[in-house]
Amino acid sequence: MRTQSKKITRMQERLQKLLDKGAVPVDEGLSKDLKETMRDAPEFVTIFWEQQLKAHTVKKASGMRWHPLLLR
Repeated sequence: MRTQSKKITRMQERLQKLLDKGAVPVDEGLSKDLKETMRDAPEFVTIFWEQQLKAHTVKKASGMRWHPLLLR
């Protein structure tokens, strides 16, 4: 349990650093609209958003493995 607790603490610290470095504040109205849009989006759109986020985080373009639906 100590190992898992330390791991969680490290992950929380890493997340906080990322938020401090690149977070953009969003007003309450826009936040509500974005949450509704993402919740009501078709599955294909959700997959597209997830893949775009993943592509943005990989270091090399050749390291990205695209979802089969996006390859079609």
